[in-house]
Amino acid sequence: MKKHIISILLLLSSIYLFADESLFHKANKEYEKGNYETAIDIYKELIKMDNISSELYYNLGNSYYKIENWAESIWCYEKSLKIKYDNKTIENLNIAKSKIKNRINPLPKTFYKKWWDKVINLLHIKKWQIITILSLWLTVSFNIVTNLKRKKSKKYLFIVLYSICIILIIISQQSYNNFIKKEAIIFSSSLPVNSEPTKNINNKKLFNLSLGTKVEVIKTKKDWIYIKLNDGRKGWIKENDVKRLN
Repeated sequence: MKKHIISILLLLSSIYLFADESLFHKANKEYEKGNYETAIDIYKELIKMDNISSELYYNLGNSYYKIENWAESIWCYEKSLKIKYDNKTIENLNIAKSKIKNRINPLPKTFYKKWWDKVINLLHIKKWQIITILSLWLTVSFNIVTNLKRKKSKKYLFIVLYSICIILIIISQQSYNNFIKKEAIIFSSSLPVNSEPTKNINNKKLFNLSLGTKVEVIKTKKDWIYIKLNDGRKGWIKENDVKRLN
């Protein structure tokens, strides 16, 4: 009886996966035909079914870009990058960002910071974690074997392996910090950023943000969020004026 139940469950899961794959190909076909609105509806249906992938968000971003919905396309590309870092997605994201009026220029980075960011973005967080765990296992195993055989000549190799592990742990931690960073995309045109989370007379408008701008969410207070821009400026905006990335 149990075997029959397992067989039925496997069959149903196979049918479900096949249906998802079929829908994804259908959406891609609609995109190729230029039916971008139809493709968007199908991609969104797949997201509701929890069939989420970097490719799905990437294609959805392309569809929104074609109908000139810059904010949605930017949001989708950013979601895709949260799942998998990809140069093509970065390229399309930058093209979509170029459509934003009054873009925020980030603070200049040092050569070291640029190089470090490139290293962090070489792999997704999960891959960095796997490599780090394997390196730790290799280093510990090597140390145990070396101690058992009393081979002091291998001491320097152990130091090298240990140093690599430390570097990988730092990279994995930074990758994790980037992954869990709370971010959002502005979905309101010319959004005022305020000094306080209130509408009273003491509240001052600090500056405006354009549609499609990415912000970091520092904290929340009722229906307000305190945000930080990549140029260092901070302020309060309404929660319903953004779409969160995580």
